[in-house]
Amino acid sequence: MPTQLRRPTGDGGTLPTTIFTNTFMTTSFAAPPAAAASPYAAVFIDFENVYYFLKNHYLDPQDPHDYALDLVRALRDTLKRELGLDSLVLYAYADFDKLPSGPQGPLYLMGVDTRNVLGTDHKNAADMQLCIDALEVLYTRP
Repeated sequence: MPTQLRRPTGDGGTLPTTIFTNTFMTTSFAAPPAAAASPYAAVFIDFENVYYFLKNHYLDPQDPHDYALDLVRALRDTLKRELGLDSLVLYAYADFDKLPSGPQGPLYLMGVDTRNVLGTDHKNAADMQLCIDALEVLYTRP
């Protein structure tokens, strides 16, 4: 329903102004922060695929577990140092019970949240969980 207001013209007079209000939708805009916040990255790692890729494609790897952890560490550091991106979330997906050396502890110390996806007949169970979590982050933390 329109509301009539009067606004000053600068010469002492006033002009009528019509403001339309909508009772079904209210939109509020917050002022942007004074200092520009640094951009963020969301990192989703299929740790099991990384681990088995290293194990199967490198000549006699001593411990693919250590190489995989080094890759995750390098990714996190590169995002911060070279791209200036803070990590909003860091998730690693695997059936951690099947991986030797137990990488969950070192990943936790790096700030990576591990998502244990139990191995099933579906080879892509970790991929599906990764996609679900990525969509959730997209909608809850735009």
